[in-house]
Amino acid sequence: QIAVHPDELSPPAELPLGYVYDIEENKSVLIAVGPTSLRWILENANIPKVLHCCRGDASAFFYEYGIVLDGVFDSGVADCLLGYRGLNHPHTLGKVIRRNLKEDEFSLTHKGSLVFIPGMFEKRPLSWKFFIYSIEDVLYLNQVYRVQMADLQRNCLDIVCVSLSAARTPPY
Repeated sequence: QIAVHPDELSPPAELPLGYVYDIEENKSVLIAVGPTSLRWILENANIPKVLHCCRGDASAFFYEYGIVLDGVFDSGVADCLLGYRGLNHPHTLGKVIRRNLKEDEFSLTHKGSLVFIPGMFEKRPLSWKFFIYSIEDVLYLNQVYRVQMADLQRNCLDIVCVSLSAARTPPY
């Protein structure tokens, strides 16, 4: 899933564009190279990639597709640095979103209500409920990024956060 803010000058309340790529059905999305490819975006240090607890996703990209994420900002690391938890004990994404955004700025339809069963996301086509769950996972991370980065900068922790985020992505 990828959320892209349509215009960085737009008001923060404007919703980003959301994309869900089915890499199980279309592996070529991550194999393609060049400046218009998803791989290029993921490996480009100049384009921030905001993930929550990035280690699992970053490892999957690296070990399954040879993609080295660059320019990663881990909202879980930011949450820990801002004093809410120990570094290896971040809050869930839902809690981080609730902590950083006003109630009228987000909607988490299924967060906390799904019981996870191995393989539940493998059935195709993906159900609407699972699609909404997947897109909501990332839809609000751009807004969280803006709030957390401003707080980190006020506390002179922004470079620490980016460095710790990068250290959570392979190769180690």
